[in-house]
Amino acid sequence: MTMLTNLFRHHAWANLALIDALSALPAEDLNRKTPGGFGTILETLTHYVYNEGRFIDVLNNGTTDLGEVPHEQPTLEQLRVVVAESNARVLEFAGRLQENDRVSGTIRGREFDFPAYVPLFQAYHHAVEHRTNITMVLAVYDLPVPSIDLWSYFAAGEPG
Repeated sequence: MTMLTNLFRHHAWANLALIDALSALPAEDLNRKTPGGFGTILETLTHYVYNEGRFIDVLNNGTTDLGEVPHEQPTLEQLRVVVAESNARVLEFAGRLQENDRVSGTIRGREFDFPAYVPLFQAYHHAVEHRTNITMVLAVYDLPVPSIDLWSYFAAGEPG
């Protein structure tokens, strides 16, 4: 296991831990938002979960079967299934990509070619940004905020 794999093990754990924490809240709390955020808690979660599929598409040179964001808001249970699949795929890439690997192809009609670390690191960064948006909304409304940072992951025994 590499240090990069450890980072993405945290990513996978934090994604699932956040969804599990949100599952304990009533539906009305999932529709809360704050100025400056992305949207409601559920909209933000859906956005970052499904956009991770786009980063995986690029890592697969533009080909995967993760699908598009559904027109109707998915449930937390449905999002958890998508997250589990994305987590497995991102961990696989984190474990095998080399520093000089590149990805290229066409996705959604646009050609791309760049170092493989770009979409891989963006998957992590994008999720951290939006997990932070969600925990900020929770804190503003004095709702329970899950501890999902790297220190908490380590303290939990590096699960996963």
